[in-house]
Amino acid sequence: MGCVYILKNPAMPDLIKIGYTNRTAEVRARELYEGMNGVPKPFVVVHINDCEEPQELEAIVHERLARYRINDNREFFRYPADDAYQVLKVLHKKNQQQHIPRSERIKDALTAGGLIESAKYLLQKIFQLSRH
Repeated sequence: MGCVYILKNPAMPDLIKIGYTNRTAEVRARELYEGMNGVPKPFVVVHINDCEEPQELEAIVHERLARYRINDNREFFRYPADDAYQVLKVLHKKNQQQHIPRSERIKDALTAGGLIESAKYLLQKIFQLSRH
């Protein structure tokens, strides 16, 4: 378990950093500030998305927002943080659905729509009619 986070830095107001960690986003933000000599102010955690596969989800988000990335070797994007979080949530949901076996997705869809109960009812009626 880990998370994909979105950070901002007051020294870089038009940029966000999107990354992942298996620790907390706050610990990672502090590590980044303490480890980067060229950053004059600490990073601020603005969004956190807990997930099972944070490295995979981070890569998917980076790919989706690639045209907003300011350097291919860095995780900084010129993109609004709240909009990036919406993208992150949607991609997380899609990624979760892809990891659910197809049979489970079908079962969930049928159950959600009440189709299983309807089918049971119809089978009971058919059985009753066939006994007459």
